[in-house]
Amino acid sequence: MHVYLPFWAVLSRKRAVFYKSFFAFFCCTLLGSTAISDPLRTSARYSAILDDELVIICNGEPHLRETGQNQCVYVVDGVEFDPQIDHAHDLEQLSYTLSGATTKESESNGTETSLAGVAFNVGVTTVNWAVRDVEENTAECVFQVVVEDTEAPVISGMPANITQANDAGQCGAIVTWAEPTAGDNCAVVSFTSTHNPGELFPVGETTVSYTAVDAAGNETTESFTVTVNDTEPPVLSVMPANITQ
Repeated sequence: MHVYLPFWAVLSRKRAVFYKSFFAFFCCTLLGSTAISDPLRTSARYSAILDDELVIICNGEPHLRETGQNQCVYVVDGVEFDPQIDHAHDLEQLSYTLSGATTKESESNGTETSLAGVAFNVGVTTVNWAVRDVEENTAECVFQVVVEDTEAPVISGMPANITQANDAGQCGAIVTWAEPTAGDNCAVVSFTSTHNPGELFPVGETTVSYTAVDAAGNETTESFTVTVNDTEPPVLSVMPANITQ
């Protein structure tokens, strides 16, 4: 029989035993085999086999993490996501499953009994821990790992400010430059500019901006200026010849 308890109800075997008779009576007499869930923690479940004193404890609150620097994943540090187990009999199996943004097939680190070193993808991953002892008693706990990408794209090769004279006979100049590139720890989904190489720029100063946006909406904008100077003197047309009279 599974009984789902909030965190404070399964902190130790001693406390689990304290709740044993009450929850056993409540479940068996009033609810039959219906599991009890904490309505205030819809994203978390804690379960314990009270009759045989097998308890697995997880922090069921959603775990919010950010991607590592220059990485599109969060790598688990140590045993932060591993459960605590209180048991009266020897354990036969401890394992986890992953679903959602990360699956067990997509990650290559960690072990069957620990999430240490596992790389969680951006998004929401549900972790389900399950334990079984030699008496075939089982218990499980479920929680979510939410990984966010907060790292903005990087624009490389941005041109320096450009200054040049106007083209002959034009009140401006055709200006060219080597375009910059954009990179991101995850993926750049948009890279735009206000002007393009080879355009005619008017006399005066014009700001050219490049903006990169990644899949998470993080944005980076960098700019340089193009200054066109009018260095061409005026031309006098139909100038009269010298006049003598």
